[in-house]
Parts: sequence; structure tokens; C-alpha cells
Amino acid sequence: ISVYDMSLFSPAMALTANTSEIYHSGLKLDDKVTGERTHEYLLISSPRKVRRKTVGIMILARVPYHFDVWPKEETDYSFDLQTAAHIVAPPTFYGELKKLDKGPAIEVLKNKHNLRPFLLDVYKVEYNYGLRD
Repeated sequence: ISVYDMSLFSPAMALTANTSEIYHSGLKLDDKVTGERTHEYLLISSPRKVRRKTVGIMILARVPYHFDVWPKEETDYSFDLQTAAHIVAPPTFYGELKKLDKGPAIEVLKNKHNLRPFLLDVYKVEYNYGLRD
């Protein structure tokens, strides 16, 4: 048992990533009643050296659709966010760590990528334009 399991609230965190390390997973979440798109699942790469080889360990982020992180007109998800949206300002995702969603699509992602066993449930997105003091 960990402190995370015993806590009443999920720990909140902020994650800043370069736009060249953010990819669209191809998964989207729609409302069952209205059919309206509610969330997108983004993959955030975290490069690590493993046995002299650099590999990307991925964090899955469930981002509400109204934040407009990924361009709505872009349907080719083979590019990173920098190429797809033509932005360089790194976004900061604020959210809570949750257990990974279940389902066959998530299992495919786990098998295809080095996916961490949790996801970041995003509730706020900010873009960092310029340098911080």
C-alpha cells in the first residue's frame, strides 16, 4: 500500500512538455447521449536511456476537448504537436493522476508504446510564451 492509495484526494501535478514530444494517440472520448466529443487522449513522451539506448516512456493524458490542444482540422496523428499545430510554446498540463482506463484500445496502446500504468486527467492547460523569471 502506498501513500497514493491511502490518500483521500488524487495528487495534482503540473507537466510541461516540448511540443515535439506530444503525440495524439488516435483515441477520442464521446458523450454517449449527445455524441459530442468530450476528451482526447494525448501521448507525452519522456525520453530515457535504457542500456545505452534512448527510448520514450509515454504518459497518457486525457485532455478535455474544449482546451483546443490538438488542432481540430488535423486528422493525421503520425506527427507531433509542433508539426501538426505549428506552435513551439510548450504547454503545461495541470491534472490529477488516475488509474489507466480499461478497454481494448488502451491495451493496444500499452502494447505499442512503453505506457506508464497511470494517466494524467487534465483540468487546465497553459502555454508558456517566453521565458520565466
